[in-house]
Amino acid sequence: MENEQPIFHVHNIQLMNFNQEIINLKYQPFNKKVENSKLDAIVRACDESLLSRDSYSRLAAVEPQLIREHHVAERRIEITDIMNRAINIKTFSLDRQPCIQDETGFDQYETEDGAYRSIRSILTILLPIWKQSTPPVLIPGDTIKLKLGGDSHNVGRKQNHVMTTVCLLNEGKKVLQPNNQYCICLYAGYEKYEMLTNISHIFKDELSDLKNNGFFDSDGVCWPVELFFCGDWKFMYIIMGLNAPNANYFCLYCNCDIESRWDMDRIWENTGNSKCKKKPPLFPAIDQENYIPDELHLLLRISDVLMECLFNDLIKKKEFEKQIKPVIEAAFKELSIQFEFFKSVDNKWNWTSLMGPDKKKMLKNFPVSRFIFGARGEDIE
Repeated sequence: MENEQPIFHVHNIQLMNFNQEIINLKYQPFNKKVENSKLDAIVRACDESLLSRDSYSRLAAVEPQLIREHHVAERRIEITDIMNRAINIKTFSLDRQPCIQDETGFDQYETEDGAYRSIRSILTILLPIWKQSTPPVLIPGDTIKLKLGGDSHNVGRKQNHVMTTVCLLNEGKKVLQPNNQYCICLYAGYEKYEMLTNISHIFKDELSDLKNNGFFDSDGVCWPVELFFCGDWKFMYIIMGLNAPNANYFCLYCNCDIESRWDMDRIWENTGNSKCKKKPPLFPAIDQENYIPDELHLLLRISDVLMECLFNDLIKKKEFEKQIKPVIEAAFKELSIQFEFFKSVDNKWNWTSLMGPDKKKMLKNFPVSRFIFGARGEDIE
């Protein structure tokens, strides 16, 4: 090699075997695009199967046809650099105010409590894919419907992470797949208004610009953008700057008070809650009617309350342990649901916590009228 350029290229080798037959070995010219495609496939396979560098190196040592591990590692670094240029991931602090603003308009921070990436950069990469898919997810003239969401989860015993995601509602049911949820922010902390205010500061201007001016793709086409937000009740009331569910004025959408929530004959308009001790909403670019609570969390909470009301009524009866309890457990068994009653440490009755599919099955098929007689039981059922 001289100046990192090959001195010669092998195009053809001519061999002669013991039968005096000539064998020509012709080498294809080096095609970097093809080689990179192979390397990309190997990098993806290693990532998806969690195959480490050492493991692949051992595999390549016994299989000569596999590309050497150092070539795969070099390509992985190239891919990382390409993605960093296309979708740059930045860091921020939960405790300090931003100190520097970069050329893209995003603020840089001195410490690193979390990371985020621009929604525009994600759209720049994904919009051509959505347009070229079969059938196309988006066609010129469509409105890009972006749904933001967020939630927290425990990582170990002492660490808690909060993640904010975005997805394209135009994809229909495909948004339910994890691969179609794109993380835009992740930080180590809790679901608190003060902490989420930092997220608001990062994305507030970008969301407002997308809503008011739309998104321009590489062809100069302007795509209108409509914003939505979906999450569990806790995350939503924090984002909307409203009171907790146990407050006097708790509703996300109206001025219904805690004493009136049982009245099913009253009609409340979705005009917002103006009577609670309201804080500024963290995402003001999202319209009031576009805040949508997660159906799963509502279902789980409603079913928990209904089960608690039903079982607490039945537990009060003297014959519960000997007569009612076995019949209830048998009814769940008929529905193919694993369920049983048990006594806790304080000698109070408790019961098996059900998962979402079992709760739906219970709400649909559980024979309430067997245990609450008369018209009341039939109405509940």
